[in-house]
Amino acid sequence: MLFFSLATCWLTLSLASSLPDSESKRDTNAVPRAAYFLDNDPSGASIVSLDILTNGTLSNPVRTLTGGKGSWAKWIIPSPAPPDNTGFAGPDSLFSANSIVVSGNFLFAVNAGSNTLSLFKIDPSNTQHLTLVGKPVGTLGDFPISVTYSEKLHIACVLNGGTRAGVACFSVDASRGLVVLDGSLRSITPALNQTTPPGGPILTASDIMFNPSSTGLFVSTKGAPPSSAGASPTLGFIYAWPVVGKTVSTTATISQPSGVILDFSLTFLGADDSILLTDAAGVGYILSVSSGL
Repeated sequence: MLFFSLATCWLTLSLASSLPDSESKRDTNAVPRAAYFLDNDPSGASIVSLDILTNGTLSNPVRTLTGGKGSWAKWIIPSPAPPDNTGFAGPDSLFSANSIVVSGNFLFAVNAGSNTLSLFKIDPSNTQHLTLVGKPVGTLGDFPISVTYSEKLHIACVLNGGTRAGVACFSVDASRGLVVLDGSLRSITPALNQTTPPGGPILTASDIMFNPSSTGLFVSTKGAPPSSAGASPTLGFIYAWPVVGKTVSTTATISQPSGVILDFSLTFLGADDSILLTDAAGVGYILSVSSGL
């Protein structure tokens, strides 16, 4: 598989609006909506659910334990300094995207401190009500940091970013929960030689994503810029595993798109042949993906 990269500008736009108080209340006829984030607490991770009002305002936080523990990556580069001067990663404590994913009435969350993945069912009539399905399952590696789900295949795959770095996949059942698919950890340790917890943000795992047709599974990992103390400069990596039927290959195609160093989030642009890849340095790239993994 070949990648051709085109650099583009990547901007963040913040919008704000002011509405009368009467417009900020819940519409009783509206479909319930919620926003979710992961509280990556080493003493016990949890999902925080927030009610979304009709004007987009968030309210009424509800906390649900994941059944696992969080963990914090280490900040190892001397410049810039750690965000909170503690030596840990700060607000982005996993150096990753998609540590929590919602698909339909399923919610998936990683537990980096206990090396497990949790599955919840969302009550469609009360979207802040989450029910843990089964027990959190081991991810076959260390420090899980990102998860993806294929509704077509009923398969979830998780990216581990610690000493045993790699991908494990699970079948998803609404009653039984998560079941290890094949017992294989698809290693990415040739590109990453990490500790548990990992040190970064350079040379760490970033994101995992199925393509829209669920015929490929993709992972991004960060490289190191020339200015990184103690690390040889390298581009970031993209791993791609073919998926045939419900079988995720154990052999990946590995690419290093030209000019991309701190590969971060992966977003397919509506089709299998185009990816928006963000760079942690604040740049975005459009990657063209050739057919046939």
